[in-house]
Amino acid sequence: MSRFSYRPAPARWASCATVALLSALAIAVGGCGQEPRWAGPQDPGLSSQAIYEHPQGGFSVALPRTWQGGYRIDAVSDAAAAARQPRAQHVVTFFYEPVAAATPEQPLLTLFVFAHADWAALGSDAATVGTVVAQNANRVIVAVRPGRNPFDPASADARRFDTMRVTDEQLRSAVMMR
Repeated sequence: MSRFSYRPAPARWASCATVALLSALAIAVGGCGQEPRWAGPQDPGLSSQAIYEHPQGGFSVALPRTWQGGYRIDAVSDAAAAARQPRAQHVVTFFYEPVAAATPEQPLLTLFVFAHADWAALGSDAATVGTVVAQNANRVIVAVRPGRNPFDPASADARRFDTMRVTDEQLRSAVMMR
């Protein structure tokens, strides 16, 4: 089982149940119409994984432990999302935060949320957007990952960025839709 999978091993049921309970409480207390927010434990090191919850988009993502302290989230919806990707309802980009101060941040993962009808309307152009990692009756979630490591191979950022990269299979296991 990969380190990115959200399916717990039997010995980890208690910590995963705690994360699930915290996520449910965050939704219940905060409401579903609120901005996307962090729904994992206050100290992600207490759990093997943190959960990013996007109530408007109707999904959550189990983030790998290797991401702890090394990323920033940029989430936009509606017109701002469509400006980044036509027909997208929501766009969430996880930016890698470099170790070297003068190094610009780089996208680690971008998730586009489409209504099924909008995704279908893209037709043959849909294949150029990214990889479908989750879908339900209402929405399609498409992932875009960098094709290569953007950092100098000898740098600390290159080594760290490589530990944070995820595969399509890992994403399909990590994304949960409501």
